[in-house]
Formats: sequence, C-alpha cells, structure tokens
Amino acid sequence: YDAFIRDTLSSESVFEVRMWASFRTQSVAKTVVGALQYQMALCAVPRIHEYYQNHPGKKSPEDHAELLIAHQTFGKDPRKGGSPVNDSAMISLLRRYQDF
Repeated sequence: YDAFIRDTLSSESVFEVRMWASFRTQSVAKTVVGALQYQMALCAVPRIHEYYQNHPGKKSPEDHAELLIAHQTFGKDPRKGGSPVNDSAMISLLRRYQDF
C-alpha cells in the first residue's frame, strides 16, 4: 500500500493493482477479460474440436469471439474531457491481451 501511494511500484505491479481494482466494479477491464474468457470457454466444450474437424467449412471456436471496444473517452483531447491516464491504462490493457 505504501509503495503504491508513494508511486514506487514497478509498472507491472501498478498494472496488477489496476486489474485487481477493476474487477471490483463493472469496468472496461472486466468486460475485456470476460469476453476473452468466452472464447476460452467455447474451446473447453467437450467434443467441440471434433465437431469442427468433421465440418471443415465451419470456423474454429476461436473465430466465434471478437472484441470491439468503444471507450467513450479513449483518445479524446484532455481539454474536452479526455484523460491521458485513462488512455495509458487502456493501452496497457490492450497490450496485455493482444494475443487473444
């Protein structure tokens, strides 16, 4: 707590604290992670891979989840209500999950 308050945490630790806090509200991070878990849940359904092997014209389960983010203030000019801190947090979130 003291390191967070004094702003002496590593960038990775700051990200983890932000993620911890974001899961306590309905935040963009919670929505992003939930959408990505939907994709993982599809892949965990028994026999789903067998189904796709038997239907080669169908898309794989990984292709059934797509995430589009329309964040109201992302990239907005700070003089018009934008927040560079929020933009930075959003970029960190997108980088963290870029491979999904």
